[in-house]
Parts: sequence; structure tokens; C-alpha cells
Amino acid sequence: MKSWHTRLEHALKVRGKDWADLVKVTGLKMPSVYAWKPDAKKQTKMMDGDNAAVVCEFLRINSAWLFDGKLPSGLEDADQTTKALTPVARSVERNIAPDGYVRLEHLSPEPSMGSGSVVDGQIQIVQYLDVLEKWLRQKVGSANPERIKVLTGSGHSMKPTIQDQDLVFIDTGQHTIDLPGIYVLDVHGRFLLKKAMILGDGTLILRSDNTEEYPDEERHDLRKAADTITVAGKVLAWWTLRQ
Repeated sequence: MKSWHTRLEHALKVRGKDWADLVKVTGLKMPSVYAWKPDAKKQTKMMDGDNAAVVCEFLRINSAWLFDGKLPSGLEDADQTTKALTPVARSVERNIAPDGYVRLEHLSPEPSMGSGSVVDGQIQIVQYLDVLEKWLRQKVGSANPERIKVLTGSGHSMKPTIQDQDLVFIDTGQHTIDLPGIYVLDVHGRFLLKKAMILGDGTLILRSDNTEEYPDEERHDLRKAADTITVAGKVLAWWTLRQ
């Protein structure tokens, strides 16, 4: 494969992708992307450094092989084409949702619907969840989809509204309790999912829906405790699996 254009086209076929996919990952217009084709008579835009890195990560190929037909030390033998297509990190591909869908991040912390949990270690992305954008706006709300994260609720204090292990959709851009609702909060190091409201005198009230098992409400004077209470987001919706 003498031309890097030819190698790019080959990589697309191997990965089951097409030129339209490159439009999505680079943000370039279709004529510019088509200029990378092997049979293009005029290259209106070459891949600059940033675009090259994005394309190589998306297709999981080695950039040295793409542009020079060479492989790093230790990969020179046998089937070079196959080894050039050695998988690398797929974060770019994961950030692309099909047309009409929005890709949400399902994060590792599990807010407690109980006495509270502790978030240990670095927050991880558990999985990506693709949902119809139309459904998201109709059922979850009009918040910017980039602000919406998915968490797994843990516990029984919000039954029957939210069940243990339900997926909850959180607006992580909401950091104040402007109206009564269900929020995810860090209260003195406890990660909670509760009903919350603020009284006129600055008192934060946290309540459970399952008052039989969790009859007591929490009250916190924000004038004294505001520095140790953080609103992580507002619960917009949740998914309950019914059997």
C-alpha cells in the first residue's frame, strides 16, 4: 500500500467504518474528508496533527503505519497490515452516538438511598448509554445533554418512587436547590440521594419517601454547614425494571 490514502481506506474497511464516520469524529465537512480518498484529484484539506490523532484513535491504527507505512520497533515482522491495526484506546469512538441518539456516561458512584455512602477512589465511567435525543428531551428534560449523567441508586429510602439499583438521570449542572425535588448531595462526606428543600431561614431539609423504614428527616443549618454540603446534581428521571 504505497499511499497513506490507500491505507486509510483499507483501515476503514477493516473496521467496518465509512467516510461519513470520519466527518463525525473530526467535525470537518464532507468535501474535506472526501479529499482524503485515494482517487481524489485535489486535496482541499490534509489531516493536521489533531485530526490525524483523532482518526487514528477512532480506527485504532498506528499513525506511523498510516502516513509512512512503517511500524514501531517490534512490529516489523509477518503481517504488517494486521499489526498496524492493533487496537488502542477507544475513547473517541465511544463518544460518538448514532444519528438521533445522545451518548450518556454511566458513572461509578452509587448515591445512597439510606444513611449515606462514601465515594472512594477516582470516578470511573462504567458504561456508555445511547438514548434517543427526542426521548431524552421529552422524558428527562431540556437540560443540555452534556450535563446529564447516569448513576445507580443504592438503598431503599426512596421507595416506592425510586427502587434499589434504579438508573437515575442527574443534571450535574444543577448545584443549587432552587425548588423542592430529588437531589444527589454530599452531606458531610455522605453521598446521598434524597428529597431536598430549603426553608426561608436557610435550613436544608432532607426527606425519604419510604417513611416506614426511614421516618426521620435531616435538618441542616446552611448558615453554619454550607461548606460541608455540596449539591452534585438534580435527579431528572429514573429507570425502574419491572418484573
